[in-house]
Amino acid sequence: MSSASLQVPKSLEEIARPDRCALVVYDMQHGILSQLPHGPQILGKVLEVLEIAREHGFRIVFVRQSRCQRT
Repeated sequence: MSSASLQVPKSLEEIARPDRCALVVYDMQHGILSQLPHGPQILGKVLEVLEIAREHGFRIVFVRQSRCQRT
């Protein structure tokens, strides 16, 4: 592929498309949020972003860290 055929996005609209992007929500568990001084405000913002992502057809992935136990 030559650099002449490489298409570089020029706007956020060209980059953030539901067919090529997903929203990843990481570690939004109650135990995590309750430790943060602004946990309720953070949760509110995450809920807003989730609503927007759903309205526009983005895939949403929820991930949480689980304990790693040594054997």
